[in-house]
Amino acid sequence: MNKVLIIISGGAVQGITKPKGIELKIRDYDVDRCDLPENNPQCRQDKDGDWYQLMFWSKNQVEG
Repeated sequence: MNKVLIIISGGAVQGITKPKGIELKIRDYDVDRCDLPENNPQCRQDKDGDWYQLMFWSKNQVEG
């Protein structure tokens, strides 16, 4: 399966268009808007311990 990982840190990504058949995962490291990322089910920690919000579009979901 084809996958794309987008990492956001210190800015914003705009205008993502995803074709059907591609799985898309977005890691948004700008989680300062989350009061307690450890209590947010959308937030995860990477291998370095940094918090990010995970957004996911399945391979059948088309956005854009």
